[in-house]
Parts: sequence; C-alpha cells; structure tokens
Amino acid sequence: MKNPTLFLAGYVIALLVSISGAVIKILHLVDGSTLTILGLFFTLAFSFIGIFEVINNRRIQRVEKTMWILGFLTLFWLAGILYFNRCKTIKLNQ
Repeated sequence: MKNPTLFLAGYVIALLVSISGAVIKILHLVDGSTLTILGLFFTLAFSFIGIFEVINNRRIQRVEKTMWILGFLTLFWLAGILYFNRCKTIKLNQ
C-alpha cells in the first residue's frame, strides 16, 4: 500500500460520518439525510482508493485482485479493514 494514511483516513471519516448520519436520521433530527448521503460519498471514495491500490499492486495475483475488487464493491467496511490489516501485516513481515 503506497499511502496507508489516505486509505485509513478515508475509512475512518466514512465510518464516522455514516454512523452519525444514521443516528441523526433515527432520532429524526434535521440534516440526517445529508449526513447519510455524505457518508455514502466518503464510503465510495475510500472504496475507489482501495480498488486503485489493489489494481496497482504487483504482489497480488489476478484472482486475488478480482476477489478484493468484488469485496470493495459489495462489502465496503469489511473489505476495507481486512485489506488494511493485510497490507500492514505484509509490511511487518518484510
């Protein structure tokens, strides 16, 4: 992973904005929909960052790249944290 801080920051911001938007929407407060849409935008942004990292990674085989891309497109949060932990583990083992 070339820039883990950008990926991690995008993940945390997307998570916090999505959760706060959901809570505000549940409480029927003003601008809950706006925060929910903003959370979706941040989620898509960090997913595209992750997909870009996977595509440009030369250590990952083609089948595994397909798996990660499908994971980022369908299971945003789970694929994001698993990919970040995987890349952190690989850097520690080098």
